[in-house]
Amino acid sequence: MFMEKILALMGDVPVQFYPVCYAFGFIAFLWIVDKFFHIFVSLIDRR
Repeated sequence: MFMEKILALMGDVPVQFYPVCYAFGFIAFLWIVDKFFHIFVSLIDRR
């Protein structure tokens, strides 16, 4: 669901590039989750 919306925003992507788009989208998703986790930990661990 998430990746279909991203692919729709990017426009008409050829079918052979779908796995690459899914891989980059998954990496971007993990990066965003990691950044939010880092911010969350830094807010809790502020001394």
